[in-house]
Amino acid sequence: MIDIDINKLKRMTPAEMYQLSARIREELINVTLKNGGHLASNLGVVELTLALHYVFDSPRDKIVFDVGHQTYIHKILTGRAQSFESIRTKDGLSGFSNRLESEHDLFTTGHSSASISAALGLARARDLKGENYNVVAVIGDGALGGGMALEAINDLGYKKSRLIIVLNQNDMSIAQNVGALSEHLTMLRTTRPYADFKKGLTRFLNSVPLIGKPLYKLLERIKNSIRYMIMGDTLFERLGIKYLGPINGNDIPALIKILERTKQEDGPVLVHVATKKGKGYPPAENNPEKYHGVSPSGGCAEKSESFSLAMGEELIRLARQNDKICAVTAGMPLGTGLQHFAALYPSRFYDVGICEQHALALGAGLAAGGMHPFVAVYSTFLQRGLDQLFHDICLQNLPVIILEDRSGLTGEDGEAHQGIYDLGFLRSMPSLTIMAPRDIPTLKYMMELALKSSAPCVIRYPKGCSLKIASGQPLMPYKWQTVRKSGGRIILLAFGAMLNQALKASELLEAQGIEADVADACFIKPIDTQFLAECQAHSLLFIIEDNVCPGGLFEGVSGYMESEKKDVRVIGMNLSDAIVPHASINQQREMFCLTAEDIAARVISELKD
Repeated sequence: MIDIDINKLKRMTPAEMYQLSARIREELINVTLKNGGHLASNLGVVELTLALHYVFDSPRDKIVFDVGHQTYIHKILTGRAQSFESIRTKDGLSGFSNRLESEHDLFTTGHSSASISAALGLARARDLKGENYNVVAVIGDGALGGGMALEAINDLGYKKSRLIIVLNQNDMSIAQNVGALSEHLTMLRTTRPYADFKKGLTRFLNSVPLIGKPLYKLLERIKNSIRYMIMGDTLFERLGIKYLGPINGNDIPALIKILERTKQEDGPVLVHVATKKGKGYPPAENNPEKYHGVSPSGGCAEKSESFSLAMGEELIRLARQNDKICAVTAGMPLGTGLQHFAALYPSRFYDVGICEQHALALGAGLAAGGMHPFVAVYSTFLQRGLDQLFHDICLQNLPVIILEDRSGLTGEDGEAHQGIYDLGFLRSMPSLTIMAPRDIPTLKYMMELALKSSAPCVIRYPKGCSLKIASGQPLMPYKWQTVRKSGGRIILLAFGAMLNQALKASELLEAQGIEADVADACFIKPIDTQFLAECQAHSLLFIIEDNVCPGGLFEGVSGYMESEKKDVRVIGMNLSDAIVPHASINQQREMFCLTAEDIAARVISELKD
């Protein structure tokens, strides 16, 4: 366990800070391999985070980390070192920035590309209130490609607010013949004597009558020409943001020097740093994408067969038969299971980076062009493309197939990453079909069915893999299916991962002499009205879903039953209107009474009433 805080850090020499870096890396590796989490990204920013906290005075100075998955070092330095071993566990530290956890966490995060917007808002609030402190946005090169980040930069360059952006480019290769000179020139430009000389020269030349201003403009053109020849121009400077870099992001003295200089700027400035993702842990250095997220067991996430991997293999099989099939992902080829498809069909694979809006609109364009696009995206990130889903896909009724991974409860990543809100907005979309496979065979069936459709489809599946659930009869298109029939007056209606819980609950009830059918609501939209019409003989219909209540299946079923005046009591078991904290999926089910035992107990309670 590391005994360190900001005050101790500020008294350290660079040599002592490098020693601390090694200790922090050891702690990161040990804890993350035990608890799971984001390893490679944190290993890469150890020195950068130390330098940020050495130079700036958090929480007075505001440091906003984009996404927040690289804040483990930040947490260690800001009073949470003693509890770091609890990260991503129930009632422990969050794996992301969280305003409720510490005054040093300025913004609750989890999704990308928002840091510059949030930091700019903090900076403008500072200026409106007449206060004086620094605001720093730390963003990676992947997140910078997101539309929101570029929108914020455009605004920043136009209004010229005082804001510091630290752009972290992972694993950037700087050629020695250019990089060394570029770094030298950058460091030269950041020295105080240079800055003072430049200001003095500017004042002097502008005061000289007739020739002063023309001479200054000439010298500026010469300087810019030389600099362009050596370093090239940058988008940031064209937008009115001072650019400094690139700087070695693992060089503590260089980082401290350039960050100190940024505090003297009157307007926006961007510091470009290059770090080594996975630094200090050879497996992560050699394969940073694989070690971006690791499982609690110490291995990499997604090792065993999962819905994601099965989807990828099935898409390859379909693509062999259909050359119009193509795949789109937003910076997640490994996480969504598309890495093998990408290797086999590179011309039909599009990784657009962390840009979900673009991914969906690209899919719409591909469909309009006569292709069969499959867009693979995590449920929590699909939220970022709602307008594109509505306007570009559903409004035009384009046959885009959205493979919605990590639906339902997702566990340790916590509040921002739960896939429990999707049905509320998906069910409201016109012309959209929503499917939810219970296991891998039904996933494959649904992919084939969606491919035959002329309308947009979402295939919604959870993290991990369900057991194969045999029903004794083939699945019919857009029809719900009874997978356990007892002939009782109770139906447990579930879908996806919750179907297993419903089946287990039915077995528990049977042991107590209570008969309950279990049905798979595998086609969530449109709802199977024929199935519901046949439920009149049953007095109790339980809708079990790992989704929030608003907009979920319970609302759809109960609304239909009410409109048709069906004499069936409908009871919803869901996540109410919840924000789900980080914990294991089983623990989250226990929190919200969605285990098999909870379902059985609820049935018994309702029967007594």
